[in-house]
Amino acid sequence: MLAILVISIIISFLMIAMNALNNHSESVGNIISAILAIILIAVSIIAYKLTK
Repeated sequence: MLAILVISIIISFLMIAMNALNNHSESVGNIISAILAIILIAVSIIAYKLTK
């Protein structure tokens, strides 16, 4: 279960990094990806607490 948490955090950081590389997009895209990353991390933490 810890692996799922680590994988989801890595995916969210990859999303942030890819959006930083795609910097010609508007700041709205950065906000959306940040919100998605926060949701991903929150869901993975909740899932980890529930399975513990």
